[in-house]
Amino acid sequence: MPNQVLALHRVSPRCYDLTGLRTGSVRDQLLRSTLVVTALCGERAIGVGLPLLIFGAGAAGMNAAMLAAARHVDVTVVELTRNVFPSISASWLRRIDPTEYDWPHGHWKAAQFPMVGTIPLPQTAAMSGASLAAAYTKQWDNFLKTRNGLNGYGTVTLLQGMNAHALVESDLPANSFLEVDGHWLPGAKAMHTMQFGARLSCIGHGKEQVSEVPMLRKWNGYAGPEFWTDSDGIDANRPLPSGVTKIVISGAGDGGMQDLQRAATSLFGRELYESLEWAENRNPWPGFNILPTDGMLKILMSAEETARRAFGWSPSHQGMPRTLQKWHDTFEHAIDTMVRAWPLNVATHVAQDLFRPELLDPASKLQITWLMRHSTPGYAYALNRYLSVLLCSLADRIVPGRIEVFPSSTLYSIAPVGHLCTTIATCLGKKHVVEIEHGNGMHSKRDADLIIVRHGVEPRRLLKGASAPVPEQMTPFDLPH
Repeated sequence: MPNQVLALHRVSPRCYDLTGLRTGSVRDQLLRSTLVVTALCGERAIGVGLPLLIFGAGAAGMNAAMLAAARHVDVTVVELTRNVFPSISASWLRRIDPTEYDWPHGHWKAAQFPMVGTIPLPQTAAMSGASLAAAYTKQWDNFLKTRNGLNGYGTVTLLQGMNAHALVESDLPANSFLEVDGHWLPGAKAMHTMQFGARLSCIGHGKEQVSEVPMLRKWNGYAGPEFWTDSDGIDANRPLPSGVTKIVISGAGDGGMQDLQRAATSLFGRELYESLEWAENRNPWPGFNILPTDGMLKILMSAEETARRAFGWSPSHQGMPRTLQKWHDTFEHAIDTMVRAWPLNVATHVAQDLFRPELLDPASKLQITWLMRHSTPGYAYALNRYLSVLLCSLADRIVPGRIEVFPSSTLYSIAPVGHLCTTIATCLGKKHVVEIEHGNGMHSKRDADLIIVRHGVEPRRLLKGASAPVPEQMTPFDLPH
């Protein structure tokens, strides 16, 4: 029987892909790369005399390389930049949490996902991307000094500053070596051929779309802050930057949902949920639940499970809008029913524990506009969806009009007022006029002094044979030893 892990990630003979995952958490990358390498060894596709070629020296690629070396496999890693873990190294602003998005499962707060077996680069605590990269780099340096090519370990050769797209793969039957032509030696002018048992691509998602398409010229040079690397001024437990009173968020995936949470409360995810727990512990009317009941969680998780299975098995985009609508409607109905059942003093109490003071102050001009391309938010983790819907429902009761949600609407144009859009810093707190195109063809305008764009990542050129593998988050149980 074919190995199911390899079948899910195979894109062409002897070529496997971790690129383009819908859920690309670091935890998921580590888990997938461990499973694929373990399966390749089990199938004897790689081993002594059958080297492994890896594209990308991020968490997935380096985890796969060290695991393969521990199984006596020689490995060549090709990395475009001059760094290891280049993407997460640049992220000082965001926390990477290995279990936050397992909510509401019992282990989600432990920051250690349950597993059996060995992952060379485990993540055992929530921390910033840069801190995690530093910890991984230390482990890699230790590997080089104590295990690389020693004591039965295979050798990991890291080729930095090399573009995987410049390599040429041969078309050979699946039971042959994978032959790859390239400039393998530093400074070599002529290409020569190397043979590998398999190739694993871990080249990442691509660059985030936060600026205008050059041909359209509707954003007048505006470029928003990138999610992982750029500060938008919304810091935890601190007031908004001076001049920020009108926030427009465009995009309704996980990034957009987290930005909505941060704009409304200064917190997101785990910390925001802990604020909800704090409100529950101080509930003036204990007869009314503030946290979701077990029955409500079962309804939400059933809807999510059904939707994720539909996405995982869907051969195309047909039916996806309908699946998303049903998924979101279930969350929205359950959460809105709960919020509207709270007596006013309970709702006010929760709002005071969650919302930032600027949103609650009647004299404040803070207003948040949330745009989403489709009729509902997109494919996202349950915790993000739960918290975002809760905040919108609560705002409708306590501060109506302060959070406006526009489904089936897009960011059409951005016009700076009294300044030029040249950098993120020059736009923060400065007035812009944002034009919104609604699904009915009508247009409207809003003032904005902070514009956050979460339109996903730019389409990137795929490697030979590459396509998105099974898009679902892997379950971290029963890893083979």
